[in-house]
Amino acid sequence: MDDDMESIRNRARLGLGLSVAVGIVALGWFLVQGNAFRGVIAFFLFAGIGWWEYSRRIKTEQGRRPPGMGGS
Repeated sequence: MDDDMESIRNRARLGLGLSVAVGIVALGWFLVQGNAFRGVIAFFLFAGIGWWEYSRRIKTEQGRRPPGMGGS
């Protein structure tokens, strides 16, 4: 079962990484357009959503585990 939890963690990390990458692209786009404030807001929005989704996936999977099989 630990392999299952590890694959879930890897997918969650991939989602978080993609969210941060999209946030960096949005930040760069808005910087090129001359609006740094919106770029920073967009970056934090994407990064925050990615972090929320990452933690939600991990907590959901840990909630499914029987006691003593936390996968940590």
